[in-house]
Amino acid sequence: MERKSITYPNRWKPGQSGNPKGRPPKGGGLTELLRVEGEELISVGGEAITQKQALAKAVWQFALTGEVWLSGKRLTAESITQWAAVVKWLYSYVEPSSQLAPEAEPELVVRVIRADQKQAEDGG
Repeated sequence: MERKSITYPNRWKPGQSGNPKGRPPKGGGLTELLRVEGEELISVGGEAITQKQALAKAVWQFALTGEVWLSGKRLTAESITQWAAVVKWLYSYVEPSSQLAPEAEPELVVRVIRADQKQAEDGG
């Protein structure tokens, strides 16, 4: 049985591109718009910083204390669970784990001891 080689006249030849103008430029997506906006300077406490820096400070303030002031309004975690969820979310983006699958992430355990229980345990 003899094999025939089929050629397609409209196929690209080796080294030719099927898209001579190339990939369209990026820049209209939300990620790019947020990146550009984040570079704009604003004044926070008399200090000129980028909007990205202001956002980072606010997120870290919330993670450290469970509260932050945004546009003159106080935002507070309503429970330790809510605060822990924010901290877990923050660390999943700041230090994403490439070794661990999402199912294998360690559980975040927070122990809260009320002052009246602590005094009872101490015998006071």
